[in-house]
Amino acid sequence: MLHKQRQRYAKPAAKRSYDRVLSLVLPLMQPLGQNLRACPNNRRLGVLRPVNALALRRCLTCPLMPDLSTDAFFLAQCQQLGAQAAEQGESPVGAMVVRAGRVLAAATEATQSMHTITAHAELLALQAAREVLGHPNLSDCTLYSTHEPCVMCAYAIRYHGIGRVVYEQGSPYLGGASASGPILTTTQVPPHWAPPPTVKQWPSADEAAPTSAGQA
Repeated sequence: MLHKQRQRYAKPAAKRSYDRVLSLVLPLMQPLGQNLRACPNNRRLGVLRPVNALALRRCLTCPLMPDLSTDAFFLAQCQQLGAQAAEQGESPVGAMVVRAGRVLAAATEATQSMHTITAHAELLALQAAREVLGHPNLSDCTLYSTHEPCVMCAYAIRYHGIGRVVYEQGSPYLGGASASGPILTTTQVPPHWAPPPTVKQWPSADEAAPTSAGQA
């Protein structure tokens, strides 16, 4: 019975993702001098508890809020997300997915805390955004990031059809927009990386030839 009750009241994935966005985005408003709990719209409705998704959406239409349509605004939020990541011992990367001026997802780099190289801020933001929307089509969204997305993130960006990417700091080695050469074998990589692996496609032409001759 207890298990069924937990299932009944479990938050759907989209709600959990949006709660995650709120937990990251709301603190970022404070350095801009925006106290959402003091917003006239919220005071009028008696919103004294921590601001929820409804209150946030209401505040985003408030004339007292800053212009949320500019790249500079969202990049500033990404910078603060990156600062949060750095405080936790991560690379200082923050990313957001924005659709029509609304933040769908926000994420910080988490490769150390999650113990996986795939926990780049951009990948985490993309995953959260698709959970919020309920589908992988992000063609009408913009991805903002403190850094140029790497080739791994670039693949995911293309897969999800992101319409626009805005970043601030270029990636000198493996940036998704600036990298050149085959990633598996290029030596243009960060200095602390190991040498490229030996790469083989099986069967090679020499190995395939005897098989073809035998079949003939």
